[in-house]
Amino acid sequence: MILLAAIGILSSGLVASAQVIDNGTFENWGTLTGSPPAGVPSNWSFTGTVNPVQTAGLVSGSNYAALIQPGGQIYQTISPNPTNLKLDLTFAATNPGLTTSRSFNITIGEPGANPSLNFRMVAGSVAGALSLQVHNGSSWSTLAANAFQASVYDSASNTFTTLNAYDLSLELNYGTTSSYSLSYGLHGGTMTLLSNLTTFTAANANGMSTIGIVGSSSASPFAVDNLTLTVIPEPGRTAYLMWGAVLLVSISYWGRRTSAARVVSTRL
Repeated sequence: MILLAAIGILSSGLVASAQVIDNGTFENWGTLTGSPPAGVPSNWSFTGTVNPVQTAGLVSGSNYAALIQPGGQIYQTISPNPTNLKLDLTFAATNPGLTTSRSFNITIGEPGANPSLNFRMVAGSVAGALSLQVHNGSSWSTLAANAFQASVYDSASNTFTTLNAYDLSLELNYGTTSSYSLSYGLHGGTMTLLSNLTTFTAANANGMSTIGIVGSSSASPFAVDNLTLTVIPEPGRTAYLMWGAVLLVSISYWGRRTSAARVVSTRL
């Protein structure tokens, strides 16, 4: 039983927790109206003037994705505020037309500074290409120039006539020196890694408080699917749990040896 308890400690503490985001798959929605059907995904809050559209999933096995239109945004509050986390999502962005106009836009906030991270997709310098940028507090800095291909969305049929779905993964560590790593690539394909990034809109050690999928300043729509957020155990907590598990296993081992010795002594 003690050994099982040790295994339980390791499995619950050393493995990243279950996803913190509710309905990041966008399979569940509130009331939908109009054509194409627009509304708010369940468990998400909305602000703005134009509701998201429920469109077809971007990847195999997904029924629905959220198409964020210019003029609206959805967000969730994250509590308690994690300081070490991993964010994964799949998205498809249309071409906003200008190198200063955005399509895909996602923000990560922290207490006292909202947002602390602000990513956007703008038209690239090559036809049909998009570039990923991050805001440094005063201006936009390019992380990946012409690295993405734009999708084409047809509102009449509520479908992407050209779909380029990309996976995006962000590992973020808030601390004395905050940093993050970013990976991206076509869905199911090879990922490109950008590591040890330190460009923030504002950074402190308070942890993540919100995530926003933002179309308020976008010039063209984009879709998001299969968004997950997992909390990564901090190194100190991991070490504590490992020592606790080792102690429990040791107690179990010596307890069995003592019991065995008593049995032998009784038989003699």
